[in-house]
Amino acid sequence: MIVATYSVHDDAPLISSKAAGLGSGLWLVKLYARGETERHTDQIRNSQPCHLSDLLQLAVQTHDDMLNELGWLVVDAGFQVLRLR
Repeated sequence: MIVATYSVHDDAPLISSKAAGLGSGLWLVKLYARGETERHTDQIRNSQPCHLSDLLQLAVQTHDDMLNELGWLVVDAGFQVLRLR
């Protein structure tokens, strides 16, 4: 279940109403960046349960680091956060 998304076109991550009350858990963050001809994807999976708010801070920082490392003009980039069972 996708519980949060983020795009470079948004000011902050958008958290779904489905995320209310989920508490601590395991999450998968799918990061992406797309340029004129380039595409890049990556993912983060936590090994210990944590709250979504803690993971979002890590996801935003990892996303920013990824864009800095790529060094090319980005047309679209962002991430999706999925709750794992």
